[in-house]
Amino acid sequence: MINPCSGPLRLTIVLGAFIGVMVGVGANASDAPPVIVAVVDSGIDYHHEDLKAIMWVNIAERDGIDYVDDDGNGCVDDIYGCDVRSLVRSNLGYYPGLGGPDYEKDRYMRPDGIGHGTHVAGVIGAQRGNGIGIDGLADNVRLMAVTFINPGNSAYMADAAVAIRYAVDNGAKIINCSFGQRYVEPDVFYQLQDAVTYADAHGVLIVTAAGNFGHDLDATDSFFPASLQRDNMITVAALDAEGGLWKHSNYGLRSVDIAAPGTHVNSTVPKGDLSLFRKLYDPSGYMISEGTSVATPRVTALVANLTQQYPNVGHYQIRQMVLDQAVSNPALAGKIKRGASIAHIVVSGIGGVTP
Repeated sequence: MINPCSGPLRLTIVLGAFIGVMVGVGANASDAPPVIVAVVDSGIDYHHEDLKAIMWVNIAERDGIDYVDDDGNGCVDDIYGCDVRSLVRSNLGYYPGLGGPDYEKDRYMRPDGIGHGTHVAGVIGAQRGNGIGIDGLADNVRLMAVTFINPGNSAYMADAAVAIRYAVDNGAKIINCSFGQRYVEPDVFYQLQDAVTYADAHGVLIVTAAGNFGHDLDATDSFFPASLQRDNMITVAALDAEGGLWKHSNYGLRSVDIAAPGTHVNSTVPKGDLSLFRKLYDPSGYMISEGTSVATPRVTALVANLTQQYPNVGHYQIRQMVLDQAVSNPALAGKIKRGASIAHIVVSGIGGVTP
């Protein structure tokens, strides 16, 4: 069973003030093209009012022929991203693209069957300044949806490896992985490891959730992909409302890099009623959730803002800049590397309520 690292929470709590991490967006940054951020997850509701304007768009497929892989990238009609679930491929004979006719004409093919990926996407990049919903934390991004989690929360980690490679090959500079699994078969471990190495070779950073079991990842427990601990990865624990380590967050002095707020986070979800499978759906299109899943996209947004501001800086340097922005937190001493956290992210010069 895969563990999307968040769940619904029906409480509304106003958080106290935190020390901010200020990411200035200057003239040079605004001239740079949007940063492509891949959300490897359960999908993204690309029709959502707060997300549709900031979705990554594959022009070749948008303007191409239905049921044809116009750009030859291995995914058919991937206008907003790709569904790389092996079960779907075995049924259709190909990987279908989000935004294509398989999704638009089949009522059972939902852009996001759980709502988890849509919630993560909103934290990163919900459209800023449009007067509705929430403002995402990243200023100038395009969100690529890469689906590998099934509506029942089951998934194959081998599909996650395929998802990472798809994101890299199609231009993503940052990959958000708000999921994980405590054990993977040796062959799948190597597939996942090779995919992360492939991303590293192409200058792509992967931001991954530490997981929600309250375990020490340095001890006997593992959580993949977080436990891979590669130089192009940032693993994120969750803070509670008081700024301490959230009681369910995994941790590890060697395994976990940084912490960020992970409770009472409001973000986008598909519109609809809750059900056994639609765990993050709401008639309003917004929901409060918690977990390392919602802490992780906060760090992803910071990575995106820094990448936007410093387009010529390498991914290792961007990673180091993120870690250097973290504020020392005594509550995390001995729990994660540096014992530091990012409490709040502000995009300078842009107003609005952030998640």
